[in-house]
Formats: sequence, structure tokens, C-alpha cells
Amino acid sequence: MDTSVAQNIIRVIRTERDTRLARFTTENLDLWTLTDEPFINELCLTLLVAIRHHVERELVLIAARVTSDSRELSSGDCWRRITIERERLRSCGWKRLTAKLRLDLSADWDSSMKTLKLLANSYKHDPSTSADEELLNHLGLPLDVPYASLFESPGLKAGLAASLGLQDGADYCDIAEALLARVARFLTEVQARLVLSPVRGGEEELASMLPNDMLH
Repeated sequence: MDTSVAQNIIRVIRTERDTRLARFTTENLDLWTLTDEPFINELCLTLLVAIRHHVERELVLIAARVTSDSRELSSGDCWRRITIERERLRSCGWKRLTAKLRLDLSADWDSSMKTLKLLANSYKHDPSTSADEELLNHLGLPLDVPYASLFESPGLKAGLAASLGLQDGADYCDIAEALLARVARFLTEVQARLVLSPVRGGEEELASMLPNDMLH
């Protein structure tokens, strides 16, 4: 998913949020919290899963273009290298790719990118439950209090907002937008410190061929 597409989706969700919220008055805002707000939150969480997929796809494509001599790659050669990087990620986890791309040099890697990863994985594996312990620990939230489901918990929403430096009262649209901005910054930083081989035939076509089932 292109980040500009994701930004447009956030705008659509915001418009839907505002339309729904306008139906409620101060006296019945509790109904908003119980009914419409969880729906809006879940739309944002679903988008964040797609954004996390985008990060993984982009990192695999970048890794495939890191060669010893920066030679030009044909689209076929690049696709074979993408396949190898993808399988290595599946079998070996993130340690090798982190070292190859020096991901830990980016401040966002162990902060906002980890938040995105843990949030997306927690939502993907069981959206009806509360946040898992690893996500709560990462956000510095207490483990000894009950939490509602991911899309209903005000405590988790507040913790996510605080971790991104957002003001009190920030909603999931704000959280999604902040994470998306950090994704764009992070990917730009990663590419800027590497020498990537050019791809004959265009890397955009290769990116579109990457599968969508890469989430770890």
C-alpha cells in the first residue's frame, strides 16, 4: 500500500467518523463510545495492519537491491533476490535483515516501528481480545489492570497516543496518521544510508508483485 493511498484512507475514515459523531449530543455520547467509535477504531486498526505489511514489503525489496557491486539488476534477477530475502525473513526472523539494512540505526525502529509491529500482530491474531503483554510492556502500560478489546480500550488508545507524542484526546485516526508519518520517515532513512542497485524494468512493478502475506 502506497503511503499516499493510506493517507487518503485516513481522510475517508475521518469523514465517516465526523458524520457519525454529529448524530450524537452531549447527553448521549456514551452511545457513541459503545457503538460507533469501536467501528471507527477497527477501521483504523485494519489499515495499520496493511501499513505494517507495506513496511515489510518495502524492506524486503530494499534488501534485494543491496548488492556487493551495485550492479544493475534485471527484473528477473531482482525478483529472485526478493524471493530469497522473503524466505530468509520467514525462516530466520528479523535479526539478519536488521543487520543487513542497519535498521537499528533508525530511532523509529525500536520505537514507533515496534509499536506498529506489535499492534498489527496483536490485532491480526485475535482482534476481540485485549492487547497482549508484549505490547503493553512496550507502551509502558500496567499489566495488572483489565483492558477492553483492542478497538474498545481507552487505556490502550491513550497509551498509543502518548507513545507517539500526541495530545490527550487523540483518537485512532490521529494514531494511524502519526504512525504513517513515521513509516515514511523510517523508510526514507533506511534507503538514504544504503547504495541500492538499479532495477532494469522498474522497481514499482516488482513491488506490486510482492505477496501480501508477509506479516510476522
